[in-house]
Amino acid sequence: MIVERNFAGVIIFSFSKKDCEVYAMQMAKLNSNTADEKKLVDEVFNNALDVLSKEGRQLPQVENGLPLLRRGIAIHHGELLPILKEIIEILFGEGLLKGFFATETFAVDLNMPARAVLFTGPREYIQIAFRAGRQGLDDKGIVILMIDGKVSPAVGRDIVQGKADPINLAFHLTYNQPPSS
Repeated sequence: MIVERNFAGVIIFSFSKKDCEVYAMQMAKLNSNTADEKKLVDEVFNNALDVLSKEGRQLPQVENGLPLLRRGIAIHHGELLPILKEIIEILFGEGLLKGFFATETFAVDLNMPARAVLFTGPREYIQIAFRAGRQGLDDKGIVILMIDGKVSPAVGRDIVQGKADPINLAFHLTYNQPPSS
């Protein structure tokens, strides 16, 4: 659907590193970048890695990152090397990434709006959905929420309307309780 409707440049939020990796590998089969785009990805990637030692370049996340990036796919999570985060952010900003799989750490760390955002589940939807739509480039943002049949229509409506989950406190203060220091 993302490719068919030209929503490329989408950030797909998944709330575990493992899920991001699984979804990215599935999307990598599409091979979204042209030959010219792949050359640009190679150039950015190789220039940025000049700061890493030989051992640093041999880390699995470095060696496994380039094949995905060349296909227009990236994975962004809290355990990623800072230089790889920077490469991904540059490539995304230049439109060289068609699908960008991220955990919520991306939403907290950066302000990188996208044409569309997709959620693999309803968790933290309210806090992250605002990223859809690029100011000055898009007249609207696209938000896609993948939910299973277990979510009731009322819950789905509350999510889309921005209603937060209720806060249930486990601690109850009583008059007989001394103040803590």
